[in-house]
Amino acid sequence: MREKMFQRKDIGFLAGKFDGKNRSGYSPVGDSVCVMVDIVDGFLGKSKVIAMTQAAIETQNNGVTSGIIVAMGVNAFVWSADRQRPFGDDKPKIGDRIFFVRYAGEFTMGVDEKPYRIMSDNSIIAIFKEQ
Repeated sequence: MREKMFQRKDIGFLAGKFDGKNRSGYSPVGDSVCVMVDIVDGFLGKSKVIAMTQAAIETQNNGVTSGIIVAMGVNAFVWSADRQRPFGDDKPKIGDRIFFVRYAGEFTMGVDEKPYRIMSDNSIIAIFKEQ
C-alpha cells in the first residue's frame, strides 16, 4: 500500500494500518460508518526537511479524505443516498480503503488514541482498488 494518498503532493500522508479489529471504541448505528483516517506525517516537500507547525498539521488532518472502514452500522449501504431505492453499486466492507467527502462526519479520537471519523454512508465516494 502506498504511504501517501492523493490529497496534496507536497504533504506526506501516512496510511492507517488496520488489523481487522475495531479498536476505536465506537460502534456506529443505523447508516453510519466509522473510518480510521490517514494522518499527516508533519513534513513538507519531497525531501521532508520542512517541519509543519502543530496548527498546520491539525488543519491538514481535518481535511483528510481517505481512510479505512473499521465498523459499520447495520443499515450502512442498504439504501442509496436518496434513501428511496436499494443501494446498487459495489458495497464497501470493513477493511476497505475508501475516499470520502472532505470534512465529512464527526472527527474523534478513539480509545486507541488514533483519529477516526464517524459519518453517514453516503459520504463515501469511492473504494480504493489497487491495480
